[in-house]
Amino acid sequence: MRRLVGVPLLALMTCLALVSDAPAVVRKAVGWRAEWSAAFDNRSFGLTEDAIVYSHTLVASERALAVAARIGRILILDPVTGRVLSTVPAEPRLGDVRELWVADEALVVLREQPGRTGAEFEGVLTGYDLATGQRLWGWRLAREAVVTRRAVAALTASDVQLLDARTGATRAVMPVLQGCTAAAAAADELVAVLELCANDRVHLAAVDPETGRPYWTRDLTYRRPQQWPPAEGADPRTDMGVATAADGTVLVHLSDTPYLYASDGRRLPAGIHGEATRSPIITGEGVVINTSIPDGGGYVQGIDPATVAIRWTRGVAGSTSFIATGDLFVTKSGNYPGLEPWPLNAYLLAIDAATGEASELPLPATGGATFLEGGAGGLVFVSTPTRDDDSTGVKNGTRITAYRLVRANRAPANPPGVAPAADWPDACGLLTDRDLSLLAPGYLAYPHARTLAGSPLPKPAVCDWIPPTDKGDVVSVSVTWTAPSTSEARRLAAEEVRYGLDTTIKGRDGPDIVYYQLGHPAGDQYGALVSVGPVVTKLVASTPETVRRLAPRLRDNLRTSAGPRHGHRS
Repeated sequence: MRRLVGVPLLALMTCLALVSDAPAVVRKAVGWRAEWSAAFDNRSFGLTEDAIVYSHTLVASERALAVAARIGRILILDPVTGRVLSTVPAEPRLGDVRELWVADEALVVLREQPGRTGAEFEGVLTGYDLATGQRLWGWRLAREAVVTRRAVAALTASDVQLLDARTGATRAVMPVLQGCTAAAAAADELVAVLELCANDRVHLAAVDPETGRPYWTRDLTYRRPQQWPPAEGADPRTDMGVATAADGTVLVHLSDTPYLYASDGRRLPAGIHGEATRSPIITGEGVVINTSIPDGGGYVQGIDPATVAIRWTRGVAGSTSFIATGDLFVTKSGNYPGLEPWPLNAYLLAIDAATGEASELPLPATGGATFLEGGAGGLVFVSTPTRDDDSTGVKNGTRITAYRLVRANRAPANPPGVAPAADWPDACGLLTDRDLSLLAPGYLAYPHARTLAGSPLPKPAVCDWIPPTDKGDVVSVSVTWTAPSTSEARRLAAEEVRYGLDTTIKGRDGPDIVYYQLGHPAGDQYGALVSVGPVVTKLVASTPETVRRLAPRLRDNLRTSAGPRHGHRS
């Protein structure tokens, strides 16, 4: 009997060994799931319905999410649920809200003093309790500020003052010498102060925000000294800047020369170039991200601060800056260069901090209406304007949605919210030779392939028709989105009309066609947004007459089984 007991035990141990040696299942990113969504209009901020609010300021942290219009009260939300925790009363006598920061227990607000702009700007700093919205301290003058978990660095023309974020009490003062200009940035437990002086002296200090004592200092070489005193109206800080990541990594740019330092002051030999240094740097899961993103695209690198090794490199297109949330770096993906953005919907690119694996997945909102505001605790916060939104009754406001990346053992055939690739029509099949003969005979079609969520579409999503003579009008049609349903396509088309089109032009060709005008360096262009069934398309030409003649044909072709079958020459 004792022998029989040993057999299953041995089998169990063997099974466990086999399981432990088996490769781990890699969970794929499959989509963005909305955790909560809430709309706030003028009434939410204590304003009248007809008050004009052009934009809202939002700042995210794991502790709170703060939302403000330039005027009116400030809302403090729970980032996990979207519930309003408290409100900060309006203080119009202090000026319009310019910037917000969230410390551990306090909301810090910088307001603009009327009439103080440009290089002469000096605002008013105030602190408020996150739990109650009550004022804790105020009336600190500063031209700018940065905030750590427990401290505020207030910059004036003559010094950098370190303040307690909860009480506003002065902890230390760092004088700025005559002939020098200071800039600052803050990490969780560090303030980086960069001084640029007229005598070629450039000094960087990473200081303890509690005491002002430096953790480390560096003298930098700068071969293009600033004019001192600066010319009237000029800001001497234009060609200098400093940024920090949460772990204390510091990035400095002096004109086009970058310097990257670890939290202990070691110089990191990262390959940074030019305008890349003007993007913020961030950390996630112990990895520093360095961006090199000039206009049109570039790359991002994950750097291990302990070994200074580059863990991974990823190319990106059209992105500007990244946020860190949980184990992800996230950015709003750029559109294809050209006359019109493509695709219609906004995409978020998520990069795994440890491996560099990238996932580009759509949101259920158009690119023109989507603004990536920040991230915290694994959530990504996106805002959408809601001005004149008759469908919800919310006017002159903003909608905030918190998304979380969803992973699964097996990726679906196509991302949620997108029709299967096989259902996307051929853009070159949406106008026939007969349609184009209204302009001139002999138009030639040039198809353009597009990639959606990392996979190429089997049919061209964009098609240009070139006229037979130089005097003809070039015509372009793009299938900007194919939704899973007609109702979803209509909602997206309406959102694009409201937020994504430059100037709409009244037309009489039915509700499926909206005419518009868009500016372009080569001259004005004219377009029509045509939505039929689940398909949303755009037609663009250089004359409004061409668009007016072809848009009804495009609509009719879409109505007949997603357009005619390859009625074009190439």
